Amino acid sequence: MIQRCWSWLTRPLNATLIHAVAIWVWHAPVLFDAAVTHELLHRLQHLSFLLSALFFWYSLLRTSRSGEGLWHLFFTMLHTSLLGALLALSPRVLYVAQTAHSLAWGLTPLEDQQLAGIFMWVPAGTLYAGAALFFAARWIRPSKGGQLVRSEPQR
Repeated sequence: MIQRCWSWLTRPLNATLIHAVAIWVWHAPVLFDAAVTHELLHRLQHLSFLLSALFFWYSLLRTSRSGEGLWHLFFTMLHTSLLGALLALSPRVLYVAQTAHSLAWGLTPLEDQQLAGIFMWVPAGTLYAGAALFFAARWIRPSKGGQLVRSEPQR
């Protein structure tokens, strides 16, 4: 039973969708602010981020073909960048509890949210792009069985 559950959770498509749902559901303003103000919810939020990310990366590194992994990375980079852009470009504060203490850092609540969105959008997107390059290199590299045969130079 446990092995069947693990197998299902670490299928690339399932892991990618679980990771996406965890990210988007917890970033709903009501849930995000609730997680900021309630310790148990905060721990549950981060546990679901961690577990879904572990399933996602495990599925890509251990069970996914490199070309397939590229699609999963592209989808994840796309939706997380979209979420980051929504936060960065929002004309109003979405996370009241999260940004309540931003003045102590010299930021307005909106600037705090925008900065968080930019971090989600740009650096995180760059990490996904780097991983995609790794998968692309793995995919286009010839396999050991299909290596090019070098001919000896003529004398």
